[in-house]
Amino acid sequence: MRIAGEGHHGLLFIRSAACRAPALERVYERGGCMGVVMLYENGEIRYELATAGEVPEGRATRIIESPGLAVAYIQPGHATERLCRELTEQHRPVIGYGGWVQNWDGDPYRSDKPAEGLGFAHAWWEFADSGAFPEGVICCPVERAGAHVWMIHRNEATEQLIEEMTVVSKRIIGDGLWLQSWDKDR
Repeated sequence: MRIAGEGHHGLLFIRSAACRAPALERVYERGGCMGVVMLYENGEIRYELATAGEVPEGRATRIIESPGLAVAYIQPGHATERLCRELTEQHRPVIGYGGWVQNWDGDPYRSDKPAEGLGFAHAWWEFADSGAFPEGVICCPVERAGAHVWMIHRNEATEQLIEEMTVVSKRIIGDGLWLQSWDKDR
């Protein structure tokens, strides 16, 4: 890790040498958060079916973070085990190789807060019919600079989960809690 420099309001950004500058510059432009912010580029996102108490009653999902890790706990009945496995597997190369970096501020429950509308990127989840996927595929990210959408097979998740993940994505991605760290369309 190395010190990247001071930003607005006395912010201190710490990142590894491989973390790409555009993501950091976008944090500077928006004023970032108060305090020390660490950018974790070789992180992990996991999707797991929840056990008792991991998701508040009435909700389909809750994301809990720690440095370099986000776990999306999904209430049983709102997603299939297969969808959880495939979402985890499909996130691995993108997150694990620095395509997205975690802008960590120390709050494991920060995705529970409403989106502030900072506009770092646009993100959402939506249903797609089986004809939209290659054979045997049930989910697929579609991504370009400034936008990210997860296409989910209609039989693998509930409408409530899709709606909640869209709301959470507006917070996590739209407010820069996780930052795109590349400049080209994929």
